[in-house]
Amino acid sequence: MNISEQLLNKILGIKEARNIKISIEDTILTCTYLHLDSGHLSKNTASMNIYELAYKCKTWAHDKKNISIKSFISGHVSIADISGADVLDKRFVANNEVEAIIEACEWILEQD
Repeated sequence: MNISEQLLNKILGIKEARNIKISIEDTILTCTYLHLDSGHLSKNTASMNIYELAYKCKTWAHDKKNISIKSFISGHVSIADISGADVLDKRFVANNEVEAIIEACEWILEQD
């Protein structure tokens, strides 16, 4: 799963992150990154339940961009559909629901 520095900043408030490494064990996402603070790099770690991250992504899209993300599982894939005033029914397909939601949010960021 890839999460951009920009999305981490928007969703989790992590600023000045570099060399982001993400691992998932069971339902816990651990994000290790280098953080620039007062001109010095320090290693930081943030952990979060992946479903909490997905919820925060959906909330950000709705509150900040007025875009609704609806996610569901269909067969062996997960789907995230987005819609809003400026977006008409865009669909993202991934291996799991959280990945589909993150892909949708990354796309939303690219549209700015």
